[in-house]
Amino acid sequence: MTTADARIGAFEGFGERALDFYEGLAADNSRSYWQDNQDVYSEHVAGPLQALAAELAVEFGQPKIFRPYRDLRFSADKRPYQEHASMSVSRDDGGGLYFALSAVGLDTWAVVTSSTVTARMATKNTQRLIRVREDGAFSRRELRRLIVHEIGTHVFRYENASRQPIRLLAHGLDGYLRTEEGMAVWQEANAGLTSIAVMRLYALRYIACDAAVTGDFCAVVDALVPHTSLAESYEIAMRVKRGLTDTSAAGGYLKDQVYFAGHRQVTRHLAGYPDDYPLLMASKWPVEQIGVLRRLRDNGLIEPPHFRPADLLAAIDW
Repeated sequence: MTTADARIGAFEGFGERALDFYEGLAADNSRSYWQDNQDVYSEHVAGPLQALAAELAVEFGQPKIFRPYRDLRFSADKRPYQEHASMSVSRDDGGGLYFALSAVGLDTWAVVTSSTVTARMATKNTQRLIRVREDGAFSRRELRRLIVHEIGTHVFRYENASRQPIRLLAHGLDGYLRTEEGMAVWQEANAGLTSIAVMRLYALRYIACDAAVTGDFCAVVDALVPHTSLAESYEIAMRVKRGLTDTSAAGGYLKDQVYFAGHRQVTRHLAGYPDDYPLLMASKWPVEQIGVLRRLRDNGLIEPPHFRPADLLAAIDW
């Protein structure tokens, strides 16, 4: 152990004022704020981050702690400081670990790893849990996309709706799931985090669900083959028909159709009525209820959304 390591000490968690520091920085990202709170940053953020890096170095190799200053040379955004603390560790196999600390305001939520969740990331609103697949591996871009999808949409809509004076706004009405997932995919695209490959997969799963309503396993494969390889057709058919004891029967796991259909619904609606976006973020209700939501807004019965994906994107600007 070096002298520097001895000074750093053991990692015992981040200081109690760490998130307060970043909440203040988000409100006033200025040199004067940073200078006035330099001691808080050093004690509650930088010191613990160095201690964590020293512990990780024993098992994974020396982490790289990123500077708290933003590179403004080619950016129209002139905020001088990163609104998060972060570091990364590279592995010999090309993979690595990434850690970031920022303040979003979801202090009643917890992130846990799970060996039972099938998706790579999923939310459980009633328990305020964000579950991450235990064996999941993510690129930085993919991780940001999932954060926008799961937290920026599902968590934020639930939290915004839970703060409304009308409690029913936090409960999904008929058709809400298509809007819910459509909003998530729309926000991925709006943040520049989706891709043709992802949208193509959503479209293929929609075709598979449509075929599964009246067809068996082979009918699903036949519907997909004109659009993709036989191997991918088989894989998607397996996904749609999972859980059935008899795959020769019609039916299957049909939720997958809502991603493509919902994205089309939300995209078309917001293209014509962009002012409805805050209403859709402030409640869990579907697009079909937008007339009711407008009337509630006009009568002062809906508060503006407290959490917005734009704020989340600023917090995960890595």
